[in-house]
Amino acid sequence: MNVHGEKDQRMWSSILMLIGGFGIIILDKTDSKLVLLLVLLGVYALLFLAIYFEKEVWMEMYWITRTEEFKNVADWLWMGVWLLIILIGAILWLLARIYQIIAFSKMPISVEPRKKINVDEYFGLTT
Repeated sequence: MNVHGEKDQRMWSSILMLIGGFGIIILDKTDSKLVLLLVLLGVYALLFLAIYFEKEVWMEMYWITRTEEFKNVADWLWMGVWLLIILIGAILWLLARIYQIIAFSKMPISVEPRKKINVDEYFGLTT
């Protein structure tokens, strides 16, 4: 690993240790159930955001390759993150990963490039 990578790794490790230290201080001084609830809600919010962006990636893979299974991956992930609170979402997340494997196996070897369009003609701005 290069010097810059080691610096970055040490920096992120320090930040996580600092956050963990603040968490221990907060747990020591407050009602731990409330803090636990807030931490779980924060983790869920970050997970929700991450799955949203992952869903968008799989939808783009669907539009590029026209492989229906990529759309299914996006749908299962999205339903899974919404239902994660009642733990059914974890099963749906697993199904999305299975669909992901199937989608890559059915993906075409080559993809036709998209046609270039004239923006003025598309919006009817030509005179």
